[in-house]
Amino acid sequence: IAIGDLCVGVYLLIIAVVDHGYGEESYCKTKYTWLTSQECASLGVLSTFGSQLSLYSMMLLSVTRMFCVCYKSVRGTRTWKHCVGMAGLSATMLSIALILAFLPLVPQLEDYYVNGLAYANNPMFVGAQDKSKHLAVLQAHYGDFHNAHSLTWGAIRRLVSAMFTAYDGLVTGSVIHFYGNSGVCLFKFFVLPNDPQRSLVWFVIAQNAACFIIITVSYVLIHLTVKKSTARVSKRSDGVKVAPNKNSALNTKIALMIGTDFLCWIPFIICCILHYTQVFNATEWYAVFSIILLPFNSAINPILYDNTGILDFLKKKLQWKRSSSAVVGVDSASDKTKCTESRTL
Repeated sequence: IAIGDLCVGVYLLIIAVVDHGYGEESYCKTKYTWLTSQECASLGVLSTFGSQLSLYSMMLLSVTRMFCVCYKSVRGTRTWKHCVGMAGLSATMLSIALILAFLPLVPQLEDYYVNGLAYANNPMFVGAQDKSKHLAVLQAHYGDFHNAHSLTWGAIRRLVSAMFTAYDGLVTGSVIHFYGNSGVCLFKFFVLPNDPQRSLVWFVIAQNAACFIIITVSYVLIHLTVKKSTARVSKRSDGVKVAPNKNSALNTKIALMIGTDFLCWIPFIICCILHYTQVFNATEWYAVFSIILLPFNSAINPILYDNTGILDFLKKKLQWKRSSSAVVGVDSASDKTKCTESRTL
């Protein structure tokens, strides 16, 4: 979890620095230079790897905790087999996160994941040109193609280059890669039915939803098990109930874990579905979801999953300061009262 959240934090920091360096006017002039750059692709890989690894780690941790709480026989039986198993699961999660992050950038798969081509100072191709826009220009120049929609990006680049003479120079478009779909260089979650990238996108959305369900079920089972256990031991031998439930802190923590996951992923998944079914265009919401809502988990995870006692230490320090200030306030008030009484005398 720490590695994944660190990657997301580094990504957000770099994006903030780049945004400050470009500025609004400068970015408008060099937009496609940024979207086709290796730096943008690297940031996309970093953010995707970090967010997926963090989610997988939370799922594994929740399932492990659930087994430890619900099946007491698991406790205290940590052997080399368990260690090897956990190491294998961790390596699998790491591998899946890396594959999902790098897969859209594999050159052999460009016909699925390239968003378009951008040409510098070419009035025939202005802005980002997807396949449909290229085909319109190529058919106007060459005539109708047989199976035009099956043309690869390699064939399109060769045909575009052949349209110009040596005097014009070599005309090759810069690839707008998968992460160049927006200026923040993030995974392209909002797709349409005719988008060739939809298979990967919906696979990632479906597995993220499955992870959320597993995390929720695991912590609900933990809550129910602890509640049953507390109900059994909260009675004395004479059947008299003792003191109120001492697990309120645990219940609050579980509620926060489930609540933050819900707020981060469920609205986003719903927007992806509505955008895919063309109920409304959610493109304008992309930066809001991707920069503010989704990284919220990475920001709050160090607090929710802290097992080092740092938070408890800080909480005790804060309570001590409050109590000290209250004592000082009482002492100063008593001193003022004594001074008033002496003056009266």
